[in-house]
Amino acid sequence: MTVRPRSVHVARHAAALLGTAALAAALLVAPPGAVAEGTTSAAGSSAQGDPPEPGAEPGSVPAVAWHACGSDVSGPKGLECATYDVPLDYEGTRGGTATIALDRLPATGTDRIGTLFLNPGGPGGSGVDFVAAIGASPVFAGLREHFDLVGFDPRGTNRSAPSIACESPQRTVRRLDRAKGDPAVTPAAVRRALRTGAAYGRSCRKASGDLVDLTGTEYAARDLDLLRAAVGDEQLSYLGFSYGTFLGTVYADLYPTRVRAVTLDGSVDPRQYGDRFLGLLRLNARASERSVDAFLSWCSAHAKACGFGDGDAEGAVDALIDRLDARPIVKGSGKRRAVTNGYTVSELLYLQTGGGRGAWTDTGQTLAAIDAGTPAVTNADLIGAGGATNIAIECTDSAGSLTRGDFRRYALRSGRIAPRIGPGLVLGPPIYDGANGATCSTWPSADPASDWDGDYHAQGADPILVVGSQGDPSTPYPGAVALAKRLDSGRLLTERSGPSSTHTSYFYNACIRRNVDRYLVGLRLPEVGASCAEED
Repeated sequence: MTVRPRSVHVARHAAALLGTAALAAALLVAPPGAVAEGTTSAAGSSAQGDPPEPGAEPGSVPAVAWHACGSDVSGPKGLECATYDVPLDYEGTRGGTATIALDRLPATGTDRIGTLFLNPGGPGGSGVDFVAAIGASPVFAGLREHFDLVGFDPRGTNRSAPSIACESPQRTVRRLDRAKGDPAVTPAAVRRALRTGAAYGRSCRKASGDLVDLTGTEYAARDLDLLRAAVGDEQLSYLGFSYGTFLGTVYADLYPTRVRAVTLDGSVDPRQYGDRFLGLLRLNARASERSVDAFLSWCSAHAKACGFGDGDAEGAVDALIDRLDARPIVKGSGKRRAVTNGYTVSELLYLQTGGGRGAWTDTGQTLAAIDAGTPAVTNADLIGAGGATNIAIECTDSAGSLTRGDFRRYALRSGRIAPRIGPGLVLGPPIYDGANGATCSTWPSADPASDWDGDYHAQGADPILVVGSQGDPSTPYPGAVALAKRLDSGRLLTERSGPSSTHTSYFYNACIRRNVDRYLVGLRLPEVGASCAEED
């Protein structure tokens, strides 16, 4: 659930933000998300939830000390960097600190309002890389006149320290190399998936210890409150995308009086994300399958532009997955061994959905290259889409909300839920979002310290703007509707779109962007029921 806007809208292609350059260059994608209908409820979740807190006052914590960025952060002129220490454990049972990495692009105008914090989603996406890549884009010119744009790497991720580690990427790649794009959905296959998920969870505990219990979204929201005070702002101005909408929701629920203006684009229903994770994955798989079907239908009808399938893209991609399940493409050997198999193709179809129609030509060319035996994408490229931090945060946030039995029932129905991509996604190894169900159902901690248990009403908060696209395949529209209703002060802004729309709207829709900017700068909300037609 990380937003990666295409380069037509940004200064640099933001897919490179998360280290997926090879994949991004081939697909120009926005990765998948997760939000869905519920199946189970979290044990121990109270009706009222945990109470709100007042938040930190500016001046009560040390100020952020900005400095020139090092060579590991490349961005536009004026970009500044910093690190900031926060408590490792807000319950105080474990001592020590976590160090949060930040960057900032100062406001360009004389009418500066304060700081606008941005989060690109994930979970696990780098806010530092995000601001470095998009902060100087014309898309953000209006906001940057009035705000310092600040990105941060949430605790446990990227440049922040300590960071979550699980099994080695090389071992994950070996798992992907053995996976199938169209596996048989059998009880034995489900048992294997559960064993793999449990082994992955144990590897996180072994490599990261108690840190896995301290990197959920509640603690990230507490960190954000300290960062807000440390830059001198009495209240928070925030723009979060995809998973970043859950982080913004938790912040508002935890510190409602500290909300100035919070925009949540590509929104998830917090009850679904935190309490009904498999239901969430179900709706995501269905929406992604519809988006894949739309792409393949276009590819069949526009064979020359697509470059794949000779007018029957549906049959061609199914045949390609079956062929590569039986005989993968293997290049090199030893440490240089690179595999493209049926799972690679299935996962690429899943990942490409969030790029909308603008990604279709590149997706067709990528499939054509694989079909010709000259793939530009291998399983080693796929792990950059998510990895340890994505899995650990999702499983921590949903801890205790699903069981092995829940996963077993879901997996056995995966072929009916999403016939083309569902079985490979659900029965494959953990890697990102839709593939994390088995791991989260066997997660080694059922009640981590950083798992927020609020009611998500954000009672007393100033108005919060919720943005949802009707065709978003990664964070489907029902999540935005549910979030806007749950928030006491939520206001829904809808993008009217079909099943092939982009994941999130701000980067792709000038009407959405005008409404969001007007709210963030001038606190003027769209009218009740406001909507914008799809533009991409």
